[in-house]
Amino acid sequence: TVPESTENNIMKMKAQFGLAIGGATPQEQQRRAERFARVCVTAFRKSPQLQRCNPASILGAMMECAQLDLEPNTPSGLAYLIPYGRDCTLQIGYRGLLQLMYRSGAIASFNADVVYRQEIEAGLFTYTSGIRPSIEHRIDLLDGSARTGNPADIVAAYACAVLKSGEPVIRVVPRRDIDKAMAMSGGK
Repeated sequence: TVPESTENNIMKMKAQFGLAIGGATPQEQQRRAERFARVCVTAFRKSPQLQRCNPASILGAMMECAQLDLEPNTPSGLAYLIPYGRDCTLQIGYRGLLQLMYRSGAIASFNADVVYRQEIEAGLFTYTSGIRPSIEHRIDLLDGSARTGNPADIVAAYACAVLKSGEPVIRVVPRRDIDKAMAMSGGK
């Protein structure tokens, strides 16, 4: 059957996965490649939609994961193999993006959060755009009522990074852009 054939092809790619993932010693490389192949087979077995995808696109997305050293479809949420019709594509999770940023060596620190309407109304969140953007997000630990936890109250999300050079990088994404991205990806 097609799934068994694809599973066999995943296992046959262990050596290529090992080259992509690397390791301090040949034994470590082999161990990591075997684990990665098992993770990929498990991801494939657990998704009937993935099993209907073109095998070449599945193997290609898995190789991309190996090259980035991100295990797909695991509880750690680093990366996901997403079926789009008959094509499998790699989608990097936010935890995977964080891992890649820290591994790059360019990031000193990183923070991301969501902003609730009630926080803005209470003056707990301010954002200034322009050549020197800034964010101030105060969270009242004694009275968390402004952080309702209700997804309908979320008006924006933001990410802030400080590069090793000391330069801050800030991005604020309004709710309408989040909703548009979710609609395009078919995800949450």
